Amino acid sequence: MSHPFIMNCCGRQKFVALPFLGYTRMEETLILLAVMWLLFLIPFGVLKLASTPKEKLTIGTFFTLVIAVVFQVVYNSDYVTFALSSIDASVADTGSLRTGYEFYRNSLPDSESRGQLDVFTREWRRKPHVSVGVLTPEEANDLAESILSERERFYHVDHLAFPLPFFTHGPYWGYHTFDGTANKDVSKARPSDARKLSTTYTTYVDALNRDRDFMMDKYSMLYERVRTALSEALGGGEIKHLEGVGLPGFHIIPSHIAWSLQVFRFHTDEAYEMFLNSAEEGKRANFDHKANNCDPTSRISFTLPIRMPDETSGLNYIDFGEGTGESLDGGLKAQRYYEETCSKRYPYRCYIQRREMYEVGNLVVHAGKLVHSIGHWNYTSYDTERITMQGFGFRCRGPKNDKDTWFIYW
Repeated sequence: MSHPFIMNCCGRQKFVALPFLGYTRMEETLILLAVMWLLFLIPFGVLKLASTPKEKLTIGTFFTLVIAVVFQVVYNSDYVTFALSSIDASVADTGSLRTGYEFYRNSLPDSESRGQLDVFTREWRRKPHVSVGVLTPEEANDLAESILSERERFYHVDHLAFPLPFFTHGPYWGYHTFDGTANKDVSKARPSDARKLSTTYTTYVDALNRDRDFMMDKYSMLYERVRTALSEALGGGEIKHLEGVGLPGFHIIPSHIAWSLQVFRFHTDEAYEMFLNSAEEGKRANFDHKANNCDPTSRISFTLPIRMPDETSGLNYIDFGEGTGESLDGGLKAQRYYEETCSKRYPYRCYIQRREMYEVGNLVVHAGKLVHSIGHWNYTSYDTERITMQGFGFRCRGPKNDKDTWFIYW
């Protein structure tokens, strides 16, 4: 599919392919051009007409204030704070490291949970697991084109990306609010913005009503493939879609010069209890996780790469075991390393950052509390993109403690 210079996307929105930068939302592009005009053309022309130093100083001060106001309107304080803090996003924050480290430590054989964790659970707390051959390269390419044909249905993740191109196809609960009245931008949205599809303007409930049946119908074969691959990877458990909430959806991230920097933050995926509470408050998920004997520690995240911008694309993650002398079944040796070499006060600082290279068509699964981030990639052109299917899951044994059932959602 061709990549137009002006891309219609996400309801009423347009993105312009700026040379050497990539797609940028049109509103900010026009303001940027206006600022450049104010900054260079008008002051230069008017200053030539000024006859005295005082007049030049007055005119220069006036245009400086105008430019400052424009930048304040476009790039509000939250955006500036976010942009500046993202410069150091390649370093995982202390909170995420603590969470990931404690989660990993509880999987070691000498921990209190000894013997209670499946082998796959213990391994995936340390690094991702890969299932090969869910899609062929040809199938993945056809699927990518099919997804891109639905650009008008995408949601712009504007609360994180602001004017930059970061989209979802199908709603992710962590991006949208459940209650429109709790979102000042939704509650103040003008009627002309009613068709604007973004995480700021569209509630999760509205997005579900709009997209769930459509997604299930259009991508039914893909969902069947993913459920089969997950069942095999998880030891034969039954895989079900969690009713009343979002299906596994897609990240679509067109290449942009910003994505060549390490601006994607390290994080752990949210606890599933938080999701269920939010869903119940939104009167969507009628699901009793206690009655179904669900395991909070079983939370998984999975990614299916569908199109990659280059061969270096993948997942950055924090490995608390590699480099400590530990093999996957050598937890005691790792413990001695932490005690002898790493600070007892800050053991979560002992890790190695690694990257799992994505291959199109291969499903990647990891524990939900693995500390990870999207891997940055080199910018070459605006007409490349990173398309992945994303989803979460958790395990339940049912009210009669029968065979495992995994519920997946996004």
